[in-house]
Amino acid sequence: MKLSVIMPVYNENLDKLKRSIDSVVNTITIDYELIIINDGSDLYIDTFLNEYIEGKQNIIYIKKDNQGVSEARNFGIRISTGDYITFIDSDDIFLGRNLNEKLLDKKIDLIIYDMFFDNAQNNLNFKTLKKSGYNEKNSIIRRILYDDSLNSAVSKLYRSEVIKNNGLFFKSGMITGEDAMFVIEVSEKAKSFYYENCSIYQYDYDISHAYKRSVSFPFELLNDLTVLYKKKMDLFYKIEADLPSSEVKAIVSAICNDYTKKFFNTIVDILLAKDNFDAKKFTIQYNDNLSHNLSNINNYRKLAIKNKWFSLMKIYGYLRKIYLKLKY
Repeated sequence: MKLSVIMPVYNENLDKLKRSIDSVVNTITIDYELIIINDGSDLYIDTFLNEYIEGKQNIIYIKKDNQGVSEARNFGIRISTGDYITFIDSDDIFLGRNLNEKLLDKKIDLIIYDMFFDNAQNNLNFKTLKKSGYNEKNSIIRRILYDDSLNSAVSKLYRSEVIKNNGLFFKSGMITGEDAMFVIEVSEKAKSFYYENCSIYQYDYDISHAYKRSVSFPFELLNDLTVLYKKKMDLFYKIEADLPSSEVKAIVSAICNDYTKKFFNTIVDILLAKDNFDAKKFTIQYNDNLSHNLSNINNYRKLAIKNKWFSLMKIYGYLRKIYLKLKY
């Protein structure tokens, strides 16, 4: 069995890029190909990659015009030749020695691993599920609806046949939520799921990324959030008939609470990131159809959004920023 590792690159720090490439080349012991997609980076990236990958036979290097991370990944999917596909960001680390080669021979549609978070303050091992073994489709779908634990496209091995036969690709143009949309669509088509209780991915967490996106793409961020959570509700409606009434209420509550929390926090990030920002026109994007069964704190968040309590939201944002720096 062969594994295709797809790595988009855009103007990455060279030390981190080198570390990321080395983590694939030096730790994967099965047959693999590393597909590096240079998504219109500055010249220094092309110069470095041409020199650094020389003589490394498992690496395929493609240089293309800038179209964003989703299109870079999609390009990698189209040219991949592996039986399985996985993704790595160009500043993260692949822990290839933890791959269970025997699982690949079982032709499982989606193999899920854990992820390790690393930063200057803390190291956190992020557990996606509880116990190693096969999982039923509906249990995976319910987990996707309940929380974010399966949202990331990385730390998973996707059977190439499932992706290509069903024409599954990342949504081009999304600023946030493209990973979760991809995982949802793969999970809808996949028939077999396996969770391996170990990490194959080390995520280089950088809190500044959220603020950079908030400066550049405020409208798109809020729109993408609404698109993603409408997709989650559509997915819920597909399985609603098979659920007990108590779980129906719990899942709707989980989706709506998560949406309201993320919408609120995104508005807060935008307020902190952009001086003299007029947030009034953005609050109208909040979707009332995604505000059922809210907790007390999220009812307050909804009120803050609806009533445009921006001064209070900024105070909350400064306190939250301090908390996240301490935590991560």
